[in-house]
Amino acid sequence: MSVLDWDRFQELLDNARKILRVRYAVIAHYNPNLDVVRLVAFSARRTPGFDQAQALVTRIFPQFDILNTVFPPNANPLTTKTYLQGEVVEALVKDLSSNIVNPIILNFGITMAGFRHGLVCPIKLRGRIYGAAGFYGPKSLDERQREAGLLIAGQAAALWESMLEEQDSPIEKPEPPKSKPEPKSEPKPTRSAAVGSLRHGDLTLQARNREILAGDRPLDLRDREYELLVAFLIRPGKVLTREELRRIVWSDLATDRDSLDEVALTVRSVRRKLEAASAHSSIRVVRGNGYMLF
Repeated sequence: MSVLDWDRFQELLDNARKILRVRYAVIAHYNPNLDVVRLVAFSARRTPGFDQAQALVTRIFPQFDILNTVFPPNANPLTTKTYLQGEVVEALVKDLSSNIVNPIILNFGITMAGFRHGLVCPIKLRGRIYGAAGFYGPKSLDERQREAGLLIAGQAAALWESMLEEQDSPIEKPEPPKSKPEPKSEPKPTRSAAVGSLRHGDLTLQARNREILAGDRPLDLRDREYELLVAFLIRPGKVLTREELRRIVWSDLATDRDSLDEVALTVRSVRRKLEAASAHSSIRVVRGNGYMLF
């Protein structure tokens, strides 16, 4: 089958986003022969939070393009349900995007752009799964939105079929997977290709490897410590309160004294590791305000 004109899905997607009253909508194409899923259309409602998140992503990952996002259909249990089992899935975006989206980009989407909850509906034609339509916003979708999402997925399937017919390409069942598929136009990935680096003093963030270097030596950081230090690196010169750090790094943690104490403990742990690595940079207390990376 030749390449389809994905631009023809854009009007459908823009209208779908408005009808469902969601902030974001996507169409993804599943290629069973290459065993890969690729985003082919994206619609967003521009908000100050979205613009701010986009600016930060562009700064850290200048080559990032959401329509270059590719992943295997079994990237996580929820994508397996959608692309391999044909099930409708509704969940938190952090779970829907596990092993797909770079954690830094995902954090921007959740905390700044309202990319928190999602509904993903498979696009099916005559028993075959061709892709999925996804709808996302700051709140979980209600019953009316779910029904509308299923209707939009049906409209996408109809458009898909008409495009295939225009190409005189009959819809067939996917070929059995080959033992060693030949590489074609899209590589078989294990995660999104968003990569980049960011420097502050002698600290270097290497997003591809999920590492932070002090000089030329990687710091031995636990997950929360890494995410906390990244929060400072991408906000140079900004004072972050314990509450802001809790929201950025522990988005699912309750707002109480114990959770804020955990933030303080993690800050101290990161500070000790920076000192042990003889890093020139350090996290300092700004009395009465919070913390800042110097």
